[in-house]
Parts: sequence; C-alpha cells; structure tokens
Amino acid sequence: MNIIDIAKFVLLLGIAGSIVGISVQLMRLLGAVTENIKDLRETVKNFGIITDELVVEQKLLREAIENISGITRKISELVTMVTAKVIKPLTAIASFFSTIAGVVSVFNRKFSKNS
Repeated sequence: MNIIDIAKFVLLLGIAGSIVGISVQLMRLLGAVTENIKDLRETVKNFGIITDELVVEQKLLREAIENISGITRKISELVTMVTAKVIKPLTAIASFFSTIAGVVSVFNRKFSKNS
C-alpha cells in the first residue's frame, strides 16, 4: 500500500461520511416535513369542526330570528285586531257621547235663556 492508495482511502472515507451526513440531514428534514403535515392535518380537522359548529350556530340563530319574526307578526296582528275591535268602537261610542253632550248643552243653553 502506497501513499496514493492511502489518500484514495481517506478520500473514499470522506465522501462516504459526507453521504452519510447528507442522508442524516435529509432524514431530519423529512421528519420535520412529516410533523408539519401532521400538524396541518390536525389544523384542517379542527377547522372542519369549527365550521360545523358555526353551521349549527347559524341554524340556531336563523331559527331564533324566525321565532322573533313570528312573535312580532303575531303582536302586529293583535294590535290590528285590538284597534279594529276595541279602539274604533270605543272611539265611535265616545264620539256619539260627545255629540249627545253637545246636543244636551245646546238644549241646556236654550232652556237656561228661556227661563
């Protein structure tokens, strides 16, 4: 074995070590990428859960708004009915009594002046 063979052997060991080092770094890189993909998958899964919950909340909110709208509609119908069946007749009766009071006061004035 001469010096050239020893140099070739050292060069071969250096190249083999570099290949091993590069392989180790690539394995670390692939491990980190795998962890990031797992984290991303978990994030997407959580995002799906959140959107499902938001859909449920939106449905509940829509139902609540529809219920409030129905209550408002019923109150409006009740006010219209009370106005038509109670307020208008009371107004007519009050107007009638006001007219009678006016006629009575006119007769009262006439009889007071004649006496």
